[in-house]
Amino acid sequence: MFKKTRVQQREKSSKKSGGQLGHKGHALKVCDHPDFVIEHPIDRCSHCGVDIRDTHHVGFKIAQVFEMPELKLEVTEHRILEKICPCCGSVCSADLPNGVTYGTQYGPRVKSFLIYLHHYHYIASDRIKEFFEDVFGQPLSEGMVFKSEEDVFHHLGGFEIEVKEELKEQSVLHADETSLRIDGKNWWLHTLSTSNLTSYFVHQKRGKKAMDEMGVLPDFNGILTHDHWKPYFQYGCFHSLCNAHHLRELKAVFEGTGHAWASQMSNLLKEIKHAKKEKILTPSLISIFEKKYDNIMNLGYTEAKEVHQRSPPGKKSYPKEICLLDRLKKRKSQVLMFMYQEDVNFDNNQAERDIRMMKVKMKVSGCFRRKLGAEIFCRIRGYISTMKKQAVSILYALSQALQGKAISCLA
Repeated sequence: MFKKTRVQQREKSSKKSGGQLGHKGHALKVCDHPDFVIEHPIDRCSHCGVDIRDTHHVGFKIAQVFEMPELKLEVTEHRILEKICPCCGSVCSADLPNGVTYGTQYGPRVKSFLIYLHHYHYIASDRIKEFFEDVFGQPLSEGMVFKSEEDVFHHLGGFEIEVKEELKEQSVLHADETSLRIDGKNWWLHTLSTSNLTSYFVHQKRGKKAMDEMGVLPDFNGILTHDHWKPYFQYGCFHSLCNAHHLRELKAVFEGTGHAWASQMSNLLKEIKHAKKEKILTPSLISIFEKKYDNIMNLGYTEAKEVHQRSPPGKKSYPKEICLLDRLKKRKSQVLMFMYQEDVNFDNNQAERDIRMMKVKMKVSGCFRRKLGAEIFCRIRGYISTMKKQAVSILYALSQALQGKAISCLA
């Protein structure tokens, strides 16, 4: 057994904080087509004071100011004209435009903006109300926000099915799961994603039952990247294990025991990662890496079992170090899947990035009051994440969804 220590997950960088050498920066660029142009004439020479009002100018310098327009709501009144039929005496009226009802209502751009604040920036409903009244001088109903979210939720039903069907056809998927609170109870949020697609699913269970009900993995035949959560192995697809997790575990072993094998394995994984990045992996180099891997494993068992045999009688337990060694040995091809397959990543950061923002939501809100609220949030967030990955304007995408015209995940 090795002493449990706190592991510093991220290595310190030698770089100074701030912009690095060669960083292009993000300064304002001159606009070629400004909305307004104001010319400032010059009446007298700044050197001798001569009147030059009648002198033609030979050029000009520019100073551009980027400013927000006045923020206000525009009200469009639809007057539905009525006429009396000269034949039957009936009162006839024109049809309302699509999406407009009698009375007053907010338009899709307003609703999409509110959903954008709530589901992308995680601003609480009461703060959205304050913001709306402060900026637009218009009181806002929390019920209106929730009703808008429900509308988008129902309109995105087809989109969610489309994403899941597309995920089944991918060559590589990234999977992860995390806990969340619903009505004071512990539930689980599952995610499956690629660089272009994201799907979220909430369930009371963490294991296979939840994954089956999500409806993707039972029909998936590609490579599934994950963090060694055992229920994933019950699916017949290929598997790739996250090596970022292995690096953290190897670091904990080395810091807790000082065993050389852990440091050597960590360096080997990084070396393979670098070789793949530099595109210098060849069959002969892969064979060399595989032999190094096996040699390090043999050293690991030797070092770990020596310590295990020296431990006092009655206190021998199965060290975590040997558990890690057994996993790396049994799952060698899955640990090194990133070396064998070009489209497989070294780690599972894609899924972790997608699920990290849901944890931010939990930190802001604490929990969901009911299952429906969690389902609404997950479906809308999956839509937002997918649109963001595909460089589609989130506000535009939400506005389209509110009008029942959700953008296809294949667009």
